[in-house]
Amino acid sequence: CKLFRDYQFDPEIVLRLKVAILPALGLNKLESKRKKETKRLRSFIRDVFEKEEERQMKINDVGEHIPLSSLISILVASTRTQTNEQDTKGQKKAVLSKDDIMDEINSFMFAGYDTLSSTLCILFYHISTHPNIQQKVHDEIDAAIASTLT
Repeated sequence: CKLFRDYQFDPEIVLRLKVAILPALGLNKLESKRKKETKRLRSFIRDVFEKEEERQMKINDVGEHIPLSSLISILVASTRTQTNEQDTKGQKKAVLSKDDIMDEINSFMFAGYDTLSSTLCILFYHISTHPNIQQKVHDEIDAAIASTLT
């Protein structure tokens, strides 16, 4: 904001605003909801990871080849791949730890979200700047809706 560009905020005032005003506006509830949802997402990812790890261990116990058909299966398999480095207990380190994998899965999920939202923004921008294309899209949507209603 140009108005506050050169203004230096006093940290004590900012703290007072945070303590007094944010709860009054209900913004602290948003923060606690964000934390709750983040915790829920991490729990979901951990559950998926553990199920895939269990599946791979069962296949490995039988002695069969483990099919690596998905990103999660590849990432879980990488926890069994070891490097020559040793951890504090003297055991060989895994190429990726469980925490590393959780972070990678989060990155892929949110990177996909950002990519999709950017693509949709560009798509809608170009449709809005070309009225003839916009009309064709509108007609196609109308035809699709009409065919599902009949």
